[in-house]
Amino acid sequence: MMKRQTHQPSKARAVFTALMAFVLFSGCAPKRVEAQIVRDLVYAKHANTDVKLTSLDVYSPPGKSGCAVIVWVHGGGWFEGDKTDWIEPKSQFFLSEDFVFVSVNYRLLPDSPFPRFVQDVSDAIGWVNENIAQYGGDPERIVLVGFSSGAHIVSLIAANPNYLARRDLASETLKAIISVDSAAYNLPLLSKYYKGKLEGTHGAVFGNDPKIWKAASPITFLNPSSHIPPMLLIYSRGVYEDQVNPNLGEQAENFSAALERIGAEAQVIAFLNRTHQQLDESLGVWNDPLTRSISKFLRGIEGLESSCQAQSE
Repeated sequence: MMKRQTHQPSKARAVFTALMAFVLFSGCAPKRVEAQIVRDLVYAKHANTDVKLTSLDVYSPPGKSGCAVIVWVHGGGWFEGDKTDWIEPKSQFFLSEDFVFVSVNYRLLPDSPFPRFVQDVSDAIGWVNENIAQYGGDPERIVLVGFSSGAHIVSLIAANPNYLARRDLASETLKAIISVDSAAYNLPLLSKYYKGKLEGTHGAVFGNDPKIWKAASPITFLNPSSHIPPMLLIYSRGVYEDQVNPNLGEQAENFSAALERIGAEAQVIAFLNRTHQQLDESLGVWNDPLTRSISKFLRGIEGLESSCQAQSE
């Protein structure tokens, strides 16, 4: 069943900044989790490629094992970004919720065009499945969370089983998907805003070949036999505070309706009081409405109710 929720616009960024200051510095905030962190683990190697681009960081709650795993995929328009961007509140939030948290890098344009960045993240998921138990994680309970270009990547991996099949993984390994502010669920639909072409970042990444648009659109791969885990689709007002980008809402609603038609579970939440960047900045901030929405969604997923066990001596 598809559920929708809307947070209406506030007046100015000053309100948002004040809110962030309150939730960050409130005396009621939970105690910091002193995680065990292992950085720059290389999940794949490619000729003439900096291994930093195919590495990941693992944050583990100490003294626990068998935890469900969050795989975080950063944004940056497929051209930039890093696994450490705005990572502190995210890692702390998911650790406090008893998840092992994994933040992933992937190769970027212009050196690595589609579908390499999607293949990289699927390789990272394969690495997690094979290795995460030694870091306290459960390899059979993986949740993908992505922002912006990362949201597109996790949605495409969920929809097109061929990406996980490259690593001999079944779609059932993924227990949930959280996609934050993607406008690329359906690229042919997006092209209508540009008179049948793609412009801007989407045009630079996916060009103007309809075959590539189709291959890069998660909606292409939805059919009644698909196994799609529960999905939470979140979208903002857009990049700018003074205008709403209609693409984001239309893409999320169109994709969620397609998920519903094949019997998949989809929830849609609009944060029309937040810009695109503000969603990234606030995700994981304690007691923020976005963070609470994600926590509520995850707690409602079968198999994620009890995440960790105390580590045996």
